[in-house]
Amino acid sequence: NLLKQEGSLSLAAKYFAEALSTAKYIQDDNFTKRLEGSIESLRLAKNTMETKAMDCAAEAEKLPPEQWKEKLDLLRKALGLVKKIAEGFNKTLAMSERVVEAIPDVVSRRTMGEEEQSAAMDALQEHAELLIEAGGTENFKRAVEVAGRVVDARREQIPGEQAGGQDISIGLATALYWRARARVQLNQWDAALPDVEKAVKIRTAVLGSQDVEVPKTLSLQGQIYLGQKKLADAFDVHEEARKLRIEVFGEDHLEVAASLSNISKVLNKQGKVLEAKAALEEALDIQRRHLGRRHKYVAFTEEGMGNLLKQEGRNEEAVQYFQKALETARHVEDPPFVERLEKSLKDLGTTCHSTA
Repeated sequence: NLLKQEGSLSLAAKYFAEALSTAKYIQDDNFTKRLEGSIESLRLAKNTMETKAMDCAAEAEKLPPEQWKEKLDLLRKALGLVKKIAEGFNKTLAMSERVVEAIPDVVSRRTMGEEEQSAAMDALQEHAELLIEAGGTENFKRAVEVAGRVVDARREQIPGEQAGGQDISIGLATALYWRARARVQLNQWDAALPDVEKAVKIRTAVLGSQDVEVPKTLSLQGQIYLGQKKLADAFDVHEEARKLRIEVFGEDHLEVAASLSNISKVLNKQGKVLEAKAALEEALDIQRRHLGRRHKYVAFTEEGMGNLLKQEGRNEEAVQYFQKALETARHVEDPPFVERLEKSLKDLGTTCHSTA
């Protein structure tokens, strides 16, 4: 009901459906009837919102090219509505692409006003983030291109790379970070590294090392070093990120758990399996305290623990972790994750059988 109030209809529908399943299971007819009424009301609200989105988009398409800013505003309004009702990324990405198509090829202060340029950069940035979240090679390639347009526009605002203002500097750091994120997904380690180094430098200079985005950007840098097989460098930046997160959040925080998980991956690559397992156990303890045992992030860490135990030859213990992760993967309905875990259990079962 709260999600419906704030307009997040697609997410609200998932909660209503889950509640309805439980209501039917416990055979509570009044509760079932109330939930069925809520779901029908939600369906009507979604239809209304979808109609509004399509009307905004249709109105935008009637505008001539020179009124691109008005067209952009209407399409971004339509995108906001679609994001609240769409399930999956297809419709959202399609509308976001229409937003980007409305923007002139050159996003420059030489050809548009400050407000227009700012709106264009915001729309491009949003699209790049959506593309990365959606995943897939073609989306990652497109994200590099779109984020690159934001980087170019932001750099134009900072002549000679001298910061012309905090917002401009941080905007450049953000665009560089997301372009690096996309390049990492494409295994373009060498191209991603300068972007992420520059992003860290800007954020540290403008906001200081305790800016929460600094350790996140350092973690991406560590991922790049790992891809380049620079294991010592990867360990150092992940450890730096962990210490910064402890300073900002304290030791018992999910961000610290993320750093411990990253450190575990590096230690494992260095052949330090016992140390890797200790770091991952600490991460798992933090995650379970904050998220419970049926959360996707917990399941990912349980899968990692299963893989480490499998490396040690402790197959029975590994099976237990894979099975816990599999229960959660099925609960959150993540088919690729389920398939991967089932394969791990099948492979491990074969190993156990041959050992016996």
